[in-house]
Amino acid sequence: MKRMFYSIKSWEQKQAILLCLVLSVLSIAQVGNASALESYDSKKHYSSTFTEDVTEAGNSLSTISCDPSENTKLISWSLDACKNYDDAYYYNEFTPHVNSNGGCTDVSGSIVSRNNPNINFHSCVLGVGGNGYGMCISANIEDKPLYNDKTLRFSVTVNPQDAGNLSKLEFYEMSPEQVEWQSNFYAAEYQGPNNRPTKYGVRVKKNGVLIYSSDINTTTTSWSLESFDFTNDPDFQVTTTTTFHFELVAYDAIGNGAALSVWDVDNISVFGGCCGDPCDATSFSPGGISGYSINCGAFDPPAMSSSPAPSGCNGGTIVYQWQEKNAANNWQWVDIAGATSSTWNPGWTTVSNWIRLGVKCEPCGTWKYTESTDIHINHNYTNGGTLSSDQCICPGSAAS
Repeated sequence: MKRMFYSIKSWEQKQAILLCLVLSVLSIAQVGNASALESYDSKKHYSSTFTEDVTEAGNSLSTISCDPSENTKLISWSLDACKNYDDAYYYNEFTPHVNSNGGCTDVSGSIVSRNNPNINFHSCVLGVGGNGYGMCISANIEDKPLYNDKTLRFSVTVNPQDAGNLSKLEFYEMSPEQVEWQSNFYAAEYQGPNNRPTKYGVRVKKNGVLIYSSDINTTTTSWSLESFDFTNDPDFQVTTTTTFHFELVAYDAIGNGAALSVWDVDNISVFGGCCGDPCDATSFSPGGISGYSINCGAFDPPAMSSSPAPSGCNGGTIVYQWQEKNAANNWQWVDIAGATSSTWNPGWTTVSNWIRLGVKCEPCGTWKYTESTDIHINHNYTNGGTLSSDQCICPGSAAS
C-alpha cells in the first residue's frame, strides 16, 4: 500500500473522498478457483462448487395468492455516505433507509458489504448524475460468475401482516473504461485504463435457499439503471417473517492488461408490498344479497344480486354458488344448478323459496354464506274450486 500514496499531511486529507480508491494487488489477484467451475446451463446459471442450484422454494411453501395494490419502494441504499482511506476496510456507512413498510408489519435491511473486508475493501466514486457517491469495488477477471468474497451482499427482511412479496430489485452499475483519481495523493501509475468487467451476476436466497439467479448481464461504461422483476415469481411471496439475501458480482474482464479491474454500484432499491391473506377467515366476509320479492300467486321475480359485495378476499379469487330450500327438497339447502355468478335470475316461480348465496375466496376452499331472503308467494288462486249447488253465503261463512 505504501506505493499508492504520496505523503499525507493530515487526517483531513486522508478523509477526503476520492472518486475511486486504488485497489490492492492482493485484492486484484484474488479471483477464485476457475477450475472448480463446471458447465453452464440454459437457465443462466452455473453449476459449480461456488454456486448452488436454483430451488423453486416458493412453489411448495406458498399456497396463497397475494396481489399488493402498490409496487412500493420498501428499502433503499443511496451509498452517499461512502468513505475511503482508513474507512475503506469497513462497510458500516452503507446502512439502509426504509422508504415504506408497504402494508407490512415490518421491513428491515442489512448494510451493503463484502466478506473479508480487509482484502475486499471498497472506495468511492462520483454518484449517478454527478450527485453524491457510489461504491467502487474490485471485480473477478474470470469469464464465469464466481460468487466469492468479491460479491457485494445485502439482505431484506419482511414481516407481513398476512402475506406479501418482493416485486423488484433496482440499482445503477458502471464499468468505466478509465480509472481516474481526483486526488494528488495517488501515484500516477495507479491511474489509467480499467481492465473492466464486462458482465455481472445477480442471485437471491430466501432464508438461505437459492431461489433466483441471473448470471449473464452486460455491464456499461456509464451509469445504467438495472432492474430485475420478481412480480410473477411465487418464490418471492411470503406469509411469515422472511429474509432475502441479495448478491451482486462483476466478472469477465475485457483483458486489456491493465492492473485494475473495478466495478461501480449506486442507488440500490428493493420494491414490494404486503396484503391480507385470503385464507384468513377472520378478514373475509361473504357480503349480502338483494332481491327479496313477494307476490300474490305465481310470478317472474326480479334478478337477485350480491349486495353488499364480499370483502376481505385480498387478492384471492371469489367463487359464487346460489342455494335454495323449499318444501320440494325437505327444507334443506341445495345448490342451484348453473347459478355460479354474483347475480341470479330465478325465472318463473310457482312456490315460495328461501334463497342464500355461498361465497368462497379461493384458494382457501371454505364457503361462507350470506343471510337468507325469500321469494314469497302469499296465496295461490290459480284453482278456485267449484260449488256443489247454488248457495247463499253470508259474510263470514264458508262455502260448501
